Amino acid sequence: MFAYDLRPPDILNFLIKYADDATLLSPQNSKTSVEIEMAHIMNWATKNKMTLNVFKTVEIVFHRPNISHDLLPPIGPNAQC
Repeated sequence: MFAYDLRPPDILNFLIKYADDATLLSPQNSKTSVEIEMAHIMNWATKNKMTLNVFKTVEIVFHRPNISHDLLPPIGPNAQC
């Protein structure tokens, strides 16, 4: 209930909140950097007389593995790149 007003500045980013925990999901095409989002969260915490435990804060980057070019069809003679 206390974190009800905590919202990410960018509509593409998503905050998952549970009790005293929060998870920020930020896609690659977000216009707001993760650094700006974290600064926003830290400012919100300060304003609400809370502290952010930076030792428990981690960044995890998920990405798809590179596509194997062996799986792609061969380029035909009339193909344009």
